Amino acid sequence: MSEETQRQCLVNYAIDQMTAFLIEDRHISLEQALDLIYSSRVYELLQDEAVNLTSNSPAYIYELLKEEL
Repeated sequence: MSEETQRQCLVNYAIDQMTAFLIEDRHISLEQALDLIYSSRVYELLQDEAVNLTSNSPAYIYELLKEEL
C-alpha cells in the first residue's frame, strides 16, 4: 500500500469517527454531520500533508473540530 493510500485511509477513518461523535453528541443526522465536517477548517487541515493531522487520534481531531464549531 502506498504512503498516500495509507494517509487517505487515516483521513477517512478520522472522518468516520468524527461523524459518529457528532451524531451522538449533537443528535444530528448523518448528512448534517458530514456537512459540518466537510465545510470545516479541520477538514482542510486533514487534507494538508504538511500539517500531518492524521498522526493524532480521531478523538483529538474531533476536539479541534468542536472548538471550531
